[in-house]
Amino acid sequence: MAQSDSLHLFHLYLPGDRPSFFHDLAGDIQTPERIAHHELRAFYGRDPDPPEVAAFRKDLHDKISTAVRRECADTGFPVRFALSSAAFLVAFLVLSLLLRFTPLPFKLVAAVLTGIATYFSILRTKCGTESVKDRVDGLRGRLDAVIFRECGFIVAVEEFMDGLSTLSTDEMMSHALHGDTRLEADPELGPPLCRYIEQRRRSCIPERLYRKLLRAKRLSDRDWATLQSKCDDAYFPRELLALLLYFKLHHNYSDMTCSSKRIDSSSR
Repeated sequence: MAQSDSLHLFHLYLPGDRPSFFHDLAGDIQTPERIAHHELRAFYGRDPDPPEVAAFRKDLHDKISTAVRRECADTGFPVRFALSSAAFLVAFLVLSLLLRFTPLPFKLVAAVLTGIATYFSILRTKCGTESVKDRVDGLRGRLDAVIFRECGFIVAVEEFMDGLSTLSTDEMMSHALHGDTRLEADPELGPPLCRYIEQRRRSCIPERLYRKLLRAKRLSDRDWATLQSKCDDAYFPRELLALLLYFKLHHNYSDMTCSSKRIDSSSR
């Protein structure tokens, strides 16, 4: 399978030995198709602790279950809607005939609840079939078979961020913008890692500030204060933003030989 068809999982130690995983398996409806039809390749720099990997696998298992449920809910929606609408009409007619002197709002509420109950009953039955359970188990099995590989590029990325961790925010951004710290490009792993960091950045750093940084413009004191307040050490630290800027500006990541090491269930 071509490397361009691969999905990558990255384990990085952020400054302060904070483990973090980067990937494109967000639990949306496309996730099952991605896992089923793409090669999964996983890399790390410093050796991760087995409990960290076990927690990561559990999180991905939950995302798979969520994604398959969404996929199941998305398919057959017109039929479920038609059946629940029919249940609403039947319930309303029956209540109108049997309870003629009952207030209309009561009959409407009872009919609506009947339609809703019918919809979710059909959905629960559909999503609880053996075929759906087998699909979840099969996708989880593909994830459990992934081999994490020690990779020099990820080691260099971790060292790059460690070297920035003692700098102030403006000094750190200057290093990233002007390329004061050298980090070799990796045409295979650099683009996907950059893309995953970018996805996380969107939920933290305002687009206006990010575009200013990409244009290497000087930020105002107010902008610096806003930027520092948006950098969250637990989720998106400033070193990660500096790494993203460096990738974008010096390696044109718009979008190495690694030794294998399996992290299996026996080591957890």
